Order: sequence, then C-alpha cells, then structure tokens
Amino acid sequence: MHARSPLEALLRVRREIKQQRERLLAAATAECVRAEELLSGAVQREAAQRAELTECLEAQARAEPSRAADRQARERYAGRQRRALEAREGERARAAASLTARRAERETARRSLLDAEAAVQVVERRAAAWDQARRAEEQRRAELELEDLIAARRRCDGDTP
Repeated sequence: MHARSPLEALLRVRREIKQQRERLLAAATAECVRAEELLSGAVQREAAQRAELTECLEAQARAEPSRAADRQARERYAGRQRRALEAREGERARAAASLTARRAERETARRSLLDAEAAVQVVERRAAAWDQARRAEEQRRAELELEDLIAARRRCDGDTP
C-alpha cells in the first residue's frame, strides 16, 4: 500500500512499530513464564536436596558408634549432601535473579508498547484533524465556486445588479 501523504506514511510506520512492540512484549512474557518455571523447578530441587540432607544427618545421629570407616563414610556422604544443597541454593538464587530480570524486561516492553500505542493515537488524531481541515477547505472552495457559478449565471441571464 502506497501512502497518499506523509501523514499516512507516518501512521503506517507508527502502527508497524506498535506491532513490533506487541511482539516484543509477547516474547518477554514468554521468557518471564519460562523463568518462573525454572525457579519453581529450582525451588523443588532445593527442597528435595534439603530433605535428603536432613534425612542423612538424622540417620547419622541415630547411628550407633561403630567402626571408624563407617563413620567416615557417613560423614563424607553428609559432606557431599551439604555441597549438593549449596549448589541447589545457588541454582535457586540464579533462577530468582533471572526471573527478576525477565520481569523487568517484560515491564520495559509493556511501557514501550504503551508509548507506541500513544504515538499511534497522536498520529491518528493528527490525521483526523488534517482530514477535517481538508474537508473544510474543500467545502469553502465548493462554496466559492458555487457563488461564482451563480454570479456567472446571473450575468448570462442579464440580472447583473
């Protein structure tokens, strides 16, 4: 479609920008949902790891004093469980930070879309005002032309005042 005026071209471009911003908001929303799912998974894995460590420590506390090798094996296992829990806590913290960042990106995209919508509305109002002014000018020209025709007819009919 070829625009008939720069104003129509501007309106077309503003609408395209708005559509692009809508797509960006949709993508940011999808990324936010994905980050929420990742955080949920990380929280679940952390809870499971914490439960496993608790179970390990409780079993270690209940264990009867036995051979030093058995005790050392239990302590090594508990150490591995602690490190795994620390890793899960780190995973959860990174997922929470990612979610915070995705939410900020989504909010930025939302505000950008609102700005684009406002810009489209401004151009639409300008186009409407321009159309109205153009119609008023055309009306004024038609009235002048009609007056000229009436005057010319009177002159032809010999009714010139």
